[in-house]
Amino acid sequence: MAASVDVRNLEHAYGAHRVVRGMSFALAPGRIGCLLGPSGCGKTTVLRCLAGFEPVLGGEIALSGRVVSKLDLQVPPEKRGIGMVFQDYALFPHLSVAKNVAFGLSRMAIDKADARAAAMLELVGLAAAHDTYPHELSGGQQQRVALARALAPAPDLLLLDEPFSNLDIDLRERLSLEVRAILKKAGTTAILVTHDQHEAFSLADEIGIIKDGTIEQWDSAYNLYHRPRTRFVADFVGQACSCGASPNGAVAWSPNWANSQANGPFPSPRAVRSTCCCVPTISCTTTRARGRPKSLQKRSAAPSFYTR
Repeated sequence: MAASVDVRNLEHAYGAHRVVRGMSFALAPGRIGCLLGPSGCGKTTVLRCLAGFEPVLGGEIALSGRVVSKLDLQVPPEKRGIGMVFQDYALFPHLSVAKNVAFGLSRMAIDKADARAAAMLELVGLAAAHDTYPHELSGGQQQRVALARALAPAPDLLLLDEPFSNLDIDLRERLSLEVRAILKKAGTTAILVTHDQHEAFSLADEIGIIKDGTIEQWDSAYNLYHRPRTRFVADFVGQACSCGASPNGAVAWSPNWANSQANGPFPSPRAVRSTCCCVPTISCTTTRARGRPKSLQKRSAAPSFYTR
């Protein structure tokens, strides 16, 4: 059964170094979420806390309403109903593909475990690779075997730690779409950690942009790109052009405005001024269409504004 995820005011630190600072987000059953941010922002630590590999120092984590982590409670990883796909896949080289997939099914009868492994290989499109070994497979095929192994025990929640980082960019984009289709077909709740926005936008239903251990914005890919709430979000998910503004409508163009004009059309000063005058505002930002993820390229190319 797919789990709901509720993270409330999560805190974690390594010694005196605070890595996660009051982070909160929620994910409904069957949805795919993503923690997206630059290296060192704390996203993998959050994933490890969800898995039960790290104790929390504040706040709590609840799966389907059951608290599994808080300051005085730590449910062991094996009792959380969680599957994990690691960055390096962690396949056993001495086991066949089928045996790798069936590894977590030791409590099942052998015939049922074999049938479940075969069903998972069918799901990920590797039924013909039943008796092969990991070293005989491509990187993309190994990634799908790792996914099949994680899904075999029917986890309530699947965690993916940068599962495409070892693949070339073309294969990464194709596999991210395939993995999304597999997860949706299985009906599994999943959380992905990555620093690659293209990967996040093509796979996830909801994305949290992380900066210094906090979530700047938790939203859909479309809203993150077209309606960023902070300048950090706008800069991280696209190329932004910022300008200063005052409540009376005056606009002070940023130094890079002239250079950015060569890369595509932007609103006229009057259009920007009218947007900035809607509320007393300090700054506004436009996000350009060039360089946006392929998953959004067919949508409106009109720049978006945010105020703060």
